[in-house]
Amino acid sequence: MKKVKQIVKILHIDHFARRVKYFFKVYNLNKNHYDREMFIDELYEDSRIPIQIKEQLHLNPEPFIRYTENNGNESLVGIKYWIDNVYRLRKIKSYTDFRPLMSYNGCLFYIKHNKLYKRDNKDDIYLSDFDLIDRQYSEMVAYERAYAIRSGGIIRVSTNLKKWDTIYQGKRGIKNSMVIVKKAHNIVLIFIEYSPGICYDNHRVLQYDFSTGCITVLKEFLNTRNKVDNQRGDYIRHIHVIQEDPYTNDLYIGTGDSDDESAIYVSHNVGDSWDLVTSGNQLCRTLSFVFSKESVFWNTDTHEKQFIVKLDRQTNSISSFPLLNGALWCTIETDYEGRHFYIMSSNSEGALFDNNNRLYGIEIIDDKPIIYQLLEDKSRCVYSQHFPICTHCTSPLNNWTKL
Repeated sequence: MKKVKQIVKILHIDHFARRVKYFFKVYNLNKNHYDREMFIDELYEDSRIPIQIKEQLHLNPEPFIRYTENNGNESLVGIKYWIDNVYRLRKIKSYTDFRPLMSYNGCLFYIKHNKLYKRDNKDDIYLSDFDLIDRQYSEMVAYERAYAIRSGGIIRVSTNLKKWDTIYQGKRGIKNSMVIVKKAHNIVLIFIEYSPGICYDNHRVLQYDFSTGCITVLKEFLNTRNKVDNQRGDYIRHIHVIQEDPYTNDLYIGTGDSDDESAIYVSHNVGDSWDLVTSGNQLCRTLSFVFSKESVFWNTDTHEKQFIVKLDRQTNSISSFPLLNGALWCTIETDYEGRHFYIMSSNSEGALFDNNNRLYGIEIIDDKPIIYQLLEDKSRCVYSQHFPICTHCTSPLNNWTKL
């Protein structure tokens, strides 16, 4: 089999761009012109449009829907996507031998020629030899002096960045597949299991204790092919993501893939028990969470229509914000001129408008996601995308210049 070389592209943000705006077009058939265009937030304030039409449009942005206004006029209403040129990403360099893993405490950790390095503001410091099993599905996490690197189906841990112990060999993750947190007086690594394709094993949430070296199962999900009618249990295909809420220290996980396998769970006690947040459709099939003080957001990893979903912490109400084209994948956090952004990737699954994959910039303002398109590329296949890895304080990403 021909070996495919994976290339890491270093992207530079010039000036944060192409805000994705959502308008609802109201078209008057009798006058044969568009009455006006509305932002998505204004839709529900327009008394001319029946509430059932608004709800139908919000979940099914196309095609146009015919309805009769209160005054007897017939109209069509539908969604229009409009993109303003404000910011853009451009490629400044490509690598075949360099794989960034994590930015932590002002340092960039990366692999080069099967060696692990730490880059501070001045120097590149060699730490240890380290062979990545899988260059794409690799990640590194840290908490105080506890470190873990996952590559393919292997997890290694260290407390000094020099000596690494293999603590797990099994299923791999995607991105955001493990967290290191404080639990009672110990530091623990909590990680999830993911299997691609149609593998139907049981999948677990596991915990490794840095003090004792013990691994325990925190939760086991049963596979849907072994489901028995009326049998209790949580049935899924695999686990996509685990993330810690920085405002509450709760842990969130997302599962997939079919409607009955997709769900969001939360743990309020560092993984000892898990409560179901929502389940049963593609709106809760996610690969990434974003947190604000008031709400929890997640994206939708689906070939169907894609959304950013919002869960209000106070009311537990769920609302959604439609996106452009393909399944939404992973995110990284970064800052620009004192503002906080999330860079999120998408492929072209579903290909609602075109065959392009995209990188989005998401900013939470007034507890709503403001979405920018940063980059688009023609997809080689429906799964191809620019997979976001990390940003670093000394990288070109922090030397942004306005156009």
